[in-house]
Amino acid sequence: MIKENKSEQIKCSVVIITRNSFDKEKTYLDGFNFKLITIASVEDLKRYTPNVIIIDYDSISDLDEVTSEINEMPEALSISIILLTSNRVDTVLNIVLKYKIFSVLNSLTNATAVVSLNSAHNQFVKSYDDRLKNNELNRLLSTNYLTLDTKNQFLEQTNKRLEKLISDDIKTTTLQLQKLSDSIEKHLKDEYQYQLFKVHFEEVHPLFYKRLLEIDNSFSDSNLKLASFIKMGFSNSEISFFLNVSLAAVKKGIQRMKQKLKIPPHGSLREFIFKI
Repeated sequence: MIKENKSEQIKCSVVIITRNSFDKEKTYLDGFNFKLITIASVEDLKRYTPNVIIIDYDSISDLDEVTSEINEMPEALSISIILLTSNRVDTVLNIVLKYKIFSVLNSLTNATAVVSLNSAHNQFVKSYDDRLKNNELNRLLSTNYLTLDTKNQFLEQTNKRLEKLISDDIKTTTLQLQKLSDSIEKHLKDEYQYQLFKVHFEEVHPLFYKRLLEIDNSFSDSNLKLASFIKMGFSNSEISFFLNVSLAAVKKGIQRMKQKLKIPPHGSLREFIFKI
């Protein structure tokens, strides 16, 4: 019989946000293939790719701020959050419901902690697999959008050239050029390329627009376009590139959508959209 080499197993990465030392817990969890990493702030989280996030409730000063910062990180939205606290579960129940905490632990050195971490890790793996499938489809969607957008830019440039020719009053061709210009302009006004994108998007994310409009039917095409790219998992900078607008415009659009959807200031639009 071949013995399993434990050192070759891939450890589950667990990050705990704390100001305390967890040396004993690190040793204990290492025996169950969990690598515990301590960090002092959410900013430090960007240096790691954890499978599970633990918040040491007893050592942080502002849970609102910590969870809000985590929720603003697209890569962290599919990671389960566990709350570590010395308080009884019933005393932090409102916190658990408010922040969608995966589980509450009062220790990291017992069987309950191991089972909870294993469940959180399994959920991460499933979410990760789902993301891989969606990412491939989203890459196809983004390529499709850029292709259509490039065609749209070409049409705009062509239309400008045609308008210049018409203004030069070339009588023999004016009528034909005018018809061609009108046709191109109609194509642009109808946002034909975006309508094609919507068709392909709904094949990947069925009922997304319908559910969003059921919440607020006043959403414009611009709102839906922004929501589409958020749903596809793109960062604010990437959305700025795709929509050819400034980063500030993207952030302003996100704030307006949060207001329309009545999402509280500490809430995450990305998390809300990902769950639609």
